[in-house]
Amino acid sequence: MPNSTFAMQTHLSKRGEAVAEDVTEKNLRELAFDTQKYSGAAIANLVNLAAMRVERDGRDQICYQDLTDVSHCRNLLRVQRLLAWLGAIRISFNVQKVFA
Repeated sequence: MPNSTFAMQTHLSKRGEAVAEDVTEKNLRELAFDTQKYSGAAIANLVNLAAMRVERDGRDQICYQDLTDVSHCRNLLRVQRLLAWLGAIRISFNVQKVFA
């Protein structure tokens, strides 16, 4: 988890974006706990998506809420893909039962 916090700090500083005051060490540790299975590239992608959201909204600072929202969206997509995969297994199982 400390590596995730360090990676997030590194990617935030590497982007050169202004970071809001609510992005504290404590908040980054909480976010690192939520993203502990993420690779360095996934963390970089998370920071990039948060920066794109800031640009889209016309702001000039990345805030903690941007990072958490992007993280939660990624987690929801992961769950959605898993449920779709499980649904595909169930459908193929039913098809196999019908044609067997």
